[in-house]
Amino acid sequence: EGEMLPGGSGIEWCDVEVLRILKRKSLAKWFAEVEPVQPETYTRFLLQWHGINHPRRGIPALISVVEQLQGMPLGVNVLESEILPARIDGYRIGDLDALCAAGEIVWRGVERSADAVGKIALYVSAAYPYLAPVPGLAEGPVAAKIRNVLERRGAVFFHDLLRETGGFAPEVATALWDMVWAGEVTNDTLAPLRSLGGEMRQD
Repeated sequence: EGEMLPGGSGIEWCDVEVLRILKRKSLAKWFAEVEPVQPETYTRFLLQWHGINHPRRGIPALISVVEQLQGMPLGVNVLESEILPARIDGYRIGDLDALCAAGEIVWRGVERSADAVGKIALYVSAAYPYLAPVPGLAEGPVAAKIRNVLERRGAVFFHDLLRETGGFAPEVATALWDMVWAGEVTNDTLAPLRSLGGEMRQD
């Protein structure tokens, strides 16, 4: 008993077996609405959703693309040569740097690869605290010194790190990259990443 019919009023009665049949048919209808589509249909949807068929223009479009891609590990060597130009008409190297420098976008190291170029993830700054996983900790005494400097002073230039840690440039750079790939540190430009990946350029 209960209120079962749309627009019904008062107490209504229904046989238990009839209710089971209605439930099965309702679930079957619902499952049919979420059945997987053919791969070709899904591919067409992805191309449209990512704007690859009709690339957009401008900084607002770039921010929107980062929102779609945020958290996804992206190869440094193809980010600015393939991934972003496919989605942004007229994308220029430096557009992402401008957004990073303005505090709109954050990049974070995700994975060091065999070619030393690695993968990063992009985030809209406002979403970063909620979407980014907890960073790891790079090991070693030099990384510990760098961590101490950054905790004490905040963002600093590389020559300041050398002076503060008392280390040599190669060992400090190596430790710093270890911290990048652990997700501990980042930069307000992608220039250091471009120095790793010679392919990360506009052809």
